[in-house]
Amino acid sequence: MKKALFTLVLVLLVLSPLAAGELAARWIGLGEPIVYSTNAAYRYAPVPNQQVVRRRGASVTVGPEGLRGLEPWSGPADHRILFVGDSVTWGGTNTDDDKTFAHLTCTQLEARLSRNFVCGNAGVNGYGTDNMIARLRYDPELQRADTVVVTLISVDPIRGTSDLRAAHFFSRHPTGPLRGVWEVAAFGAFQLAGRLRWKGDAYDSTLDVPVAKEALQRLYAELRRLEQAGKSVLIVFSPHKDEFFGDADELDAQVRADLAGSGFGLLDLTEPMRAEVERGVYYDNVHLNELGHALYGAWIADALSPLLIAGKASAAPAVQ
Repeated sequence: MKKALFTLVLVLLVLSPLAAGELAARWIGLGEPIVYSTNAAYRYAPVPNQQVVRRRGASVTVGPEGLRGLEPWSGPADHRILFVGDSVTWGGTNTDDDKTFAHLTCTQLEARLSRNFVCGNAGVNGYGTDNMIARLRYDPELQRADTVVVTLISVDPIRGTSDLRAAHFFSRHPTGPLRGVWEVAAFGAFQLAGRLRWKGDAYDSTLDVPVAKEALQRLYAELRRLEQAGKSVLIVFSPHKDEFFGDADELDAQVRADLAGSGFGLLDLTEPMRAEVERGVYYDNVHLNELGHALYGAWIADALSPLLIAGKASAAPAVQ
């Protein structure tokens, strides 16, 4: 009897914290992470046909073509706008599908132009410009686009080709009753391994600018290929929050200058965001909150509207 009671108490001592941890993780919105497929070209992208409710109750939908959005990318449309970028474009799993700037751009354009627009969100967490280039070149679903909007932050050109193995994202679904604990444990192990392996001041930034400029040339070559295939192109530059409160960053300045001289339509959102940043438009140093996404959606629609009417998005002047 005593042995059975001891075993029961021991089991409860072990299971109770796990159960509490699982309940807490599920309450936060963890346990059903977005799952990615991998390949040798663009390295990783969301697996098609996912619909999850994540942090803050946000709904995240990945359609049958592997793009985030509520409208089928391959469904009927007068014009398809493809958004390519990193996590800023993806919008995060604490932002509802219909609150991302990719979705809001289409909402704005439909109201203004009375046409049926479909916006596909091919933004992916951690992507560098080389991932974007390969995705544009090798993902057949992206070839349906009529207009391509590439949104960049200054570090994208120096990321190289990001790989899922160097990130904390999942290529498998957690299983069993403790999926939330599984996700938390996986993230914690990833962070711990990084702290044990990496020295914070080991990074040498002297090569950032030349590497970024070389990567941007590869991006421009791909965008010119898209133009030759009849697609319109707009580049959007998204600034970091600390650009408005800290010292000037040489990489930011050099990337912005290079984009401005690229010959492509450019929407540089540095100055528009400078005027809005005190309102609270970021939820960290780079990612947008709901207000930030709403502003981006309106600004991008402003830039695209006359270009879509003229049918020449790639000929847009730089917008400051």
